[in-house]
Amino acid sequence: MLNPKMTVLCLLILTDLSVWAGAVTVVVGGTVVLPCTYPIADGTTSMCWGRGQCPNSKCNNGIIWTDSSAVTWRSSDRYQLMGNITEGDVTLTITGVTSDDAGIYCCRVEIPGLFNDQKIEIDVEINEGSFVLSPTTSPPLNESMTMNSAVSYAPVFYTVVVFFIALLILFGILMYRNQYLDKKISNLSNTMSALSLRTLESAVAVENVYVKMES
Repeated sequence: MLNPKMTVLCLLILTDLSVWAGAVTVVVGGTVVLPCTYPIADGTTSMCWGRGQCPNSKCNNGIIWTDSSAVTWRSSDRYQLMGNITEGDVTLTITGVTSDDAGIYCCRVEIPGLFNDQKIEIDVEINEGSFVLSPTTSPPLNESMTMNSAVSYAPVFYTVVVFFIALLILFGILMYRNQYLDKKISNLSNTMSALSLRTLESAVAVENVYVKMES
């Protein structure tokens, strides 16, 4: 039989587990939105967003904090809470995404009581092969190089594709020609065999006639 104290401890630990909300993918230079909401009736005192998995308390590598009514601190202007904080919407918006923004983000809502905090983890994946151009700003140097490289490599790519298609067509023609020749040779061989058989039969018939005449 389980010890009652151990049972209570296990239940407390289980109720403190983080909720895994999945992963989102964003291109370099784009904007990513990480949803996080909570019921305001829970008596929230504050909340935070941090980098990495949710710890036992607070947020590791915190990037933004609120007091349940407004943002009290943020590490960068790229981090914005665009929703109504007083209504429990603390969805995080990250602008100007870079490759360094990849990783797990923790939304922690501090609720009074033992192990009552709401913890949500979201993984941000960066697609470095794409980029977003702003109508008012020029792309960074590395993005310009990526764009120019893509443009310069496009004709080469299409040339290679056309070359391989031509090879496939040529291979198909050669295969058809070989099959046609094989069929012709097979027919000719059958014809020659038939002629040889008829010639042999004729020779045998003549020889039989000659033998009968001698007899």
